[in-house]
Amino acid sequence: MIQKTRNWAAKSPLMKKGGAHDKSNKAVRQKDKQSLLRKIRADKFGPYDVYN
Repeated sequence: MIQKTRNWAAKSPLMKKGGAHDKSNKAVRQKDKQSLLRKIRADKFGPYDVYN
């Protein structure tokens, strides 16, 4: 009996790198730092609203 060949692209080592698209640790730290600085600035000088 001849076995059916599997999808060769799915067995590629590059496919192991796939998965959920999460933010990198650097991006998370940067966002936290920006929000902290924004909060400190708002407490010191009042909120800054671009659209008004």
